[in-house]
Amino acid sequence: MSARRLLFALWLTLSAGAAAYAEPGRAEALIRTRHLEAELALAQKPALYAVVDLERREVQLKARGVVFRAWPVLSHRLWGGGLPTLALALEDKDALFAPQRPEVALPAPGGDAAPAPKAEALEVADMPSRYTLRFPGGVAVVVAPRPEGLAAGLRAFADALVRLAAVPLRTLWSRATGEAFAVLELALDEAEARALYWALTPGMPTLFWFPQAPTPAD
Repeated sequence: MSARRLLFALWLTLSAGAAAYAEPGRAEALIRTRHLEAELALAQKPALYAVVDLERREVQLKARGVVFRAWPVLSHRLWGGGLPTLALALEDKDALFAPQRPEVALPAPGGDAAPAPKAEALEVADMPSRYTLRFPGGVAVVVAPRPEGLAAGLRAFADALVRLAAVPLRTLWSRATGEAFAVLELALDEAEARALYWALTPGMPTLFWFPQAPTPAD
């Protein structure tokens, strides 16, 4: 299907969503309409963008409305406030062990003229599987593999307890200061999590799609 036909299909869907807004379920129809408006604006440009689709349970890399790659989401949970319907630009990919390009040691002036060793190219396997994607407005997406085994399960349980204690305090703080925040946890297969880190780049527009009013989900 050509890009022009895809844009036309998005426009038809947007029109249908606007009509559905007049029927029961206005909150869900309004969310759907705003999301379609935001994606239509992105699809009219040649640049890549990402969609975190919680209805299909996948993260999509798209351009002109075409899905180039999709990463299945095994489970998700939303903490704090709701997710925005407008596109947010990825600000940073925060990982405890972020991949680093090796520095090449060049020979000193007047020294031996031996060729410098070649820097090894980073591959998908070098990417972290646990990281946080940070967006404006206090929105963060925490990506991690689904825990397998007793040790990983206990670690995930301990992390959940810490968040369970911290989220109410953060919620009270955000209400007092007027600063919104939302933390979306995504569990992916380890290889898929590494590939997602590789594909997303700072500045990339990202949409969040949820079929109903944003509430915590598994």
